[in-house]
Amino acid sequence: MASVLTGKMGSTMAAVMGTAGTLPIAAYFAITASGPEILLAGVAGAWVLLVSLVAERASWVHLRPHFRLSVVGPATLGVAVLPIIGLAMGFAFWVLPVPAYAQTPALSGAISAALEGLPRHHALAFEVLSVLRIADAFIYWLLAQDGFRAGLPVLLFLFKGAVIYLSIAKLTFDCRVALMRSEEAT
Repeated sequence: MASVLTGKMGSTMAAVMGTAGTLPIAAYFAITASGPEILLAGVAGAWVLLVSLVAERASWVHLRPHFRLSVVGPATLGVAVLPIIGLAMGFAFWVLPVPAYAQTPALSGAISAALEGLPRHHALAFEVLSVLRIADAFIYWLLAQDGFRAGLPVLLFLFKGAVIYLSIAKLTFDCRVALMRSEEAT
């Protein structure tokens, strides 16, 4: 069993699972984000690409081509995403306004108001996005109830931002790797 999880089958499963986890989060972000948040995500993507190119260039003579991506990829993602997460969480906490649905006195009203803006073209996509939106609405509602001073809701809010920007960074890196592999195949 261990040989299956470490070979080509294992890397394929890891890639599919990683993309399956990051794609819905990035889609939810793209649908619900404001203009400044989209700009920040673009900067985050560009930063990840720049750091990965620099790291790959630095490892060019030290690593064999087959092992370069497996070593450089996770390290690059870890190094590149830390300043992005810090910047994004600070931006989200101090700059972005609280959504109007968070000011609703009842949690059920906040969730209903939050779900109204989601597209309903595809039932499965709506269900996945609605789970993320309900979690988002719950966190914002908790924050609004305590005036952004409660410890656990602030921690949940910051964790949510970290997950979103980590997903965007991973998706950007995965797209770069996929394009790089298609160039190697030709």
